[in-house]
Amino acid sequence: LNEQGEAVSEARLIRSVNHEINPYQDFAAYLALAHNADIRFVFSNTTEAGISYHAADCVDDAPPVSFPAKLTRLLLERFNHFEGAVDKGWV
Repeated sequence: LNEQGEAVSEARLIRSVNHEINPYQDFAAYLALAHNADIRFVFSNTTEAGISYHAADCVDDAPPVSFPAKLTRLLLERFNHFEGAVDKGWV
């Protein structure tokens, strides 16, 4: 919806994404993202359906099933890699 409450359709080509990592195919490469000190922001287009609890998710899963567990595992990897350095957190 626009500012007037009218339905609109708009397509945007995102040129800033130049590399894709599939955590199901290369979980090590996914976790390696956490080691990159240049990454400052994490974005997600996950809908409510994707933010769900899976009781079977475990920190040792490669990868976990749910999106929240995947993100939590990535955050843990970063925390451990940078030894909890406050200036290495993500926004």
